[in-house]
Parts: sequence; structure tokens; C-alpha cells
Amino acid sequence: LQDIGTLMQGRQVFASREKGGIATKAHHSGGLQDRPPLLSEAIDQRYYLPPVLSDNFVFQPWLAGTATVRFYNASRNIDELKNHNLRLYLDESFDEPHWQEAELSEINLAECPDTPPQASSFFSLPEMFSSCKDLRAIEKGFADYLYQNERLELLRAPSLKLESRPGESETEFSVRIADYLKEKKELAAEKVLSSFQLKRQRLEKRLESAAIKIDKEKSDVSSKTADTFISFGTAVLGAFFGRKALSASTVTRTASSIKKAGRISKEKADVRRAEEAVTNIEADIEQLQFEQDEAIAKIADKYDPIHVETETFTINPRRNDIFDVRVSILWEMEVPAIKSKQA
Repeated sequence: LQDIGTLMQGRQVFASREKGGIATKAHHSGGLQDRPPLLSEAIDQRYYLPPVLSDNFVFQPWLAGTATVRFYNASRNIDELKNHNLRLYLDESFDEPHWQEAELSEINLAECPDTPPQASSFFSLPEMFSSCKDLRAIEKGFADYLYQNERLELLRAPSLKLESRPGESETEFSVRIADYLKEKKELAAEKVLSSFQLKRQRLEKRLESAAIKIDKEKSDVSSKTADTFISFGTAVLGAFFGRKALSASTVTRTASSIKKAGRISKEKADVRRAEEAVTNIEADIEQLQFEQDEAIAKIADKYDPIHVETETFTINPRRNDIFDVRVSILWEMEVPAIKSKQA
């Protein structure tokens, strides 16, 4: 056996209560018996042997309960099954099951034989089981416990009318909320940008027209200025070189030149007004860009997941949705201590 113990070194043996493995108990004051207690044939007894090599079969008693709970909600399209496998250690002080104190079990009762191996030893059972005809009352209590305590817990975001799905973690639900808000944000931003794009196009069209007008006004000013200088110069030269000091035609040409000079002044004023119009339109475009950025920022804030509050809610099982209820006496073999070979 010492060599076998050496071979077993490094092999993981599940022996913690939390993982539903074998947990050695020492609450029995009496000695071991060479056969299991005599119980009613209606009481199911199962024997679990862990995957270890041993020739010393010592069994400790547990009360094992298994059941399936269904969570059904038609409006939410939920139909979930949850299997339960719990156990309570049966020491001498045991008088009734307190399932809230039970631990999870990983042992599949259906795979456990209903007869023990030869040369086995057994701890005693609590006295109450010797007078039980069956375990139906305990099974009913187990079903009642599940009905009163089992809940399918989900999350929801009321402001978005979103709910988590069974099996969806809080992180996964948060990601789904973020994706939902991102889609909403993109649609809202697209609508806002489309509206501002129309306004920008109208302003840019006005800006283009104003720029064309400036070029035209400047061209008119240059042309009329040149004509005026030529006309006025001709009149002056005619008066200077003419035989008469000031003929009627000279007076007419001079007056015409003066009028043209007045129109030039008006054209220059038109240029200034056109330039002011361009400046104003450019300012309008800049203001429009500011308003657009502000609107997009508001949308980003509105659809920021940080503002979404979530809460938990539960779906309760119906009484008839607790089924396959089974309670058995489970005999679990103690795992022998593994001794290392001495050097």
C-alpha cells in the first residue's frame, strides 16, 4: 500500500465541501458497523466510491436531494431548467433537514450503485431514519424549500426597456446595453448631421454667390475707373489745346466724367457691402459648425451607458414546475490518507 500511496501523489482528490467532494466528518461517537443500517425498502440508498485505490471501505452518511426547477415566463420568452444537487451530512444530532445549510454536490446519484462493496464499514445513521417508511415527507420539504427560495435572477434597464437573458452575465448585459446605445447614438447623430448639412449647403451657396459678386463689382470698378480717367483726360486736353477756352462739347464731356466718377464711388461701396456679406456668411458657417458640434456632444452624452441604471428582478417558479424530486441516503467512502514513501 505504501507503493500505491506513492503512485497516488500529485493526483487531485476533490475533498472540499465547496466542490461537493468527500468531506470527512467526525461527529459520530459510536463505532463502525460492518453493514449498513436496516432501513425500509422504500428508502433509496446509494454508495459513492471516489476514484482512488483502497482496500478500506469506510462509508459516511449524507442526505442527498436532487430536483429540477423550471422557470417559465411566456411574455419574456423564458423557459429555463435548473438542476439542483444538494446534500446534508447526517451526524447523530440530525433531527430534520435544514436545506438552507446544505452544500452543493457533484455526485451523480444515478451513477452510484445501490449496494456496497464487500468488507465495508459504516457509521451509524440518526435514529429518525430507523422509523421512516419512506422519504416522501422529506422530499416534499425539499420541494417546498426550492419553491420558496429558488429564483431566476435577471437584470433590466427600465429606461431602455431592456432585460438580460437567462445565463447572460452582468458584463455581457452591459456590453449589450452599450451596443444598443451606440446604434441609437449613430442614428440620432446621422439625423442631426443631415439637418446641419442642408443648412451648410445653403450658406455655402450664398457664400459662392457673394464671392462671385465681389469679383464682378471689383471688375466693374476697375473698368469704369479706366473709362472715367480716359474721358476726363480727353476733356481736359481738348480744353487745353482747343482754340476756344471752353467749348460746349468740352463742358459736356467734363460733366459726363464727373458723373462716372460718382458711379465709381457707388461701385466701390457695392464692393465693400459684398465683402461684408461674405464675412457675415463665413461667420454664420462658423456658428453653424459650433452648433453642430454642440448638438453631437449632447447626443453623445444622452446615449452614454454611464447614465443607464440597472436593477435586478426575479422570476419565481410555479409549484408544479418543481419536479424529478428525489431524496436518498448517500453513503460516501472516506478517502484514505496518502502517505509518502520515506526516503
